[in-house]
Amino acid sequence: MLIEREEVSRGLPSAELTAQQANLIRSVLREDPTYLNHTHQRHPVTGGKAVTPVQDGERRGFGEVWQDRPVQAIGSMNRAMHEVKSEARKERYVKAAVDLEIVMDRSGSEGPTENRVGIPGYLQDGYTDLGLLALQRRRERILVDKGRLKSQLVASRTEALNELSRTDVASDLLSRLRRMALSLRSEVFYQEGEPMSRSGSGTVLLSQCVEQGMLGSRHLSILMQLRLQESGISSRLVKGGLRLYGLKTRHAWNVVMDQGAIAIIDVTFAEGDTPFVIVGATLPELYARAERVNRSYQESPDTANYYMMRRPGA
Repeated sequence: MLIEREEVSRGLPSAELTAQQANLIRSVLREDPTYLNHTHQRHPVTGGKAVTPVQDGERRGFGEVWQDRPVQAIGSMNRAMHEVKSEARKERYVKAAVDLEIVMDRSGSEGPTENRVGIPGYLQDGYTDLGLLALQRRRERILVDKGRLKSQLVASRTEALNELSRTDVASDLLSRLRRMALSLRSEVFYQEGEPMSRSGSGTVLLSQCVEQGMLGSRHLSILMQLRLQESGISSRLVKGGLRLYGLKTRHAWNVVMDQGAIAIIDVTFAEGDTPFVIVGATLPELYARAERVNRSYQESPDTANYYMMRRPGA
């Protein structure tokens, strides 16, 4: 297995890259979903498999793609990994892809910074208070600790590859999103009748919230956002208010933008045994449809949303 230690270039940090990660980077840059099936070369001395080290231009190119289009880069990797025939190789690639994601997220941050353009469509290894500043309103800040969530990210990426094998994926976004939301609820054993969400200020680890079952809509929407980005699906977190059959509460949910379609996903409040998911052409249309079934969503303005990165290891 190749390990390289080149100096850092803009965009891609000087972390150790495995052979799988080098191949994944090239599959994204070449936009070739079949690339992983014909990457092997023979070392001129040992005769073993070898991979050419990532060059400076490739480092810069991948760093720029990741900075501008991280979810699309993930989707490109997924399509390439899906074409791998060996299940053992595919499993190694999935783990390498998640490790590469974590490395890229943690690079380039000198300290905590605020993103005042609203809760992002891509979650990095940092924390979000989902809106109202925690120090002012005693709202917890949720640390999206991807290192501790690695097993969940790997499982989500594997699930995304399995979805690519389904013949109805392209034509039935609704079914796919419902399966994802139902899988998430099942994975964390979430029950609406037994809310276990904590209150108060301070920073909490998302991984600990999952382990302890201390989950509310803000935690579930973050987990859903992670699952969507591991699937290469463009989406964003939304916070605001929900009036459900006359009961009004602070709430968080997800909005998906995929191949011209828009979807609302509410993992928290299901309709019977099915998570609430609707798909349409415009977001106002979807909110109007939701209101007709006694679900009135009100988004907070983007100026009320904050997302902050933390220094790696802080």
